[in-house]
Amino acid sequence: MERIIVVPLRKARRGPRTKFTQKAIKFVRSFVCRHMKVEEVKIGSELNEMIWEKGRKNPPRRVEIRVYKQDNVAFVEISSIKETSWNAFIGKQEKEDKKTKKQKKTEKETKKKKSVKKKVTKKKTKKKPVKKKKSTKKPVKKKETKKAPAKKKPTKKKETKKPAKTTVKKTKSAKPKKPAKPKKKEAKKK
Repeated sequence: MERIIVVPLRKARRGPRTKFTQKAIKFVRSFVCRHMKVEEVKIGSELNEMIWEKGRKNPPRRVEIRVYKQDNVAFVEISSIKETSWNAFIGKQEKEDKKTKKQKKTEKETKKKKSVKKKVTKKKTKKKPVKKKKSTKKPVKKKETKKAPAKKKPTKKKETKKPAKTTVKKTKSAKPKKPAKPKKKEAKKK
């Protein structure tokens, strides 16, 4: 039995934020168990990645899933999964592979037969080498120009350090006083 179901995950957004996505996975499992009446649920990798895509604090509000029930096991994956991936996930691919292997063998055999016939019908013809014509132009000699030797830059003499000027600090005899702060008026008690 196979179904496509929309699972609302807003109830998974209760409790601590850091556990929202973990709860969403558990909620999908319980939802499928309840609706498909199975004991075991296998969640596919694409569904798991989609739920965890935005991190542990922000799972999607709802998910559309595809469920396949086999005996007492349910296989769950995103509804938009490709048929080949879905068949591989639920285990149907083995039967199809055997059929395709036989078809591939017959195709290879027919291709080999056709290629053998083509080789026999084609005649081998040798191509004559083409002679290259020599160019009649004479090589032009390039004029060599001599460059004048680079002039040396005069080196700068390092300046000797001069003794630092000593300054005499002026001392103030008396510091100016700051203006006095006005006193707060006390409120009268009644």
